[in-house]
Amino acid sequence: MLGVISMEREMYSVADIARRFGVSRRTVFNWIKAGQLEAINISSGRRPTYRITAEAVERFIALRRSKFHGGSARRREVAERILSKSFKLEGLTTDQLIRMGRDEADRA
Repeated sequence: MLGVISMEREMYSVADIARRFGVSRRTVFNWIKAGQLEAINISSGRRPTYRITAEAVERFIALRRSKFHGGSARRREVAERILSKSFKLEGLTTDQLIRMGRDEADRA
């Protein structure tokens, strides 16, 4: 008896990726256009409709991490310290977030 191989993979839309990373759909389109995020065009028309596999998202995250870790050690250390904190960022203004980052950098 032959087994049926499932071709279904977990796929995300551009809007799904934008929500996941907290960016605009335009930013996701730019990542795709730049070749940073692999996407499959499922549209047969002029306007593309992209789907992104879970594997492509994992590769994208790894790429972003490797770029992030390429920075100076001090900057990386400060960023890791900020990201590791479990304080709630929701409701903070951009100015408050910048001040928090500068305060962390001064402590380093």
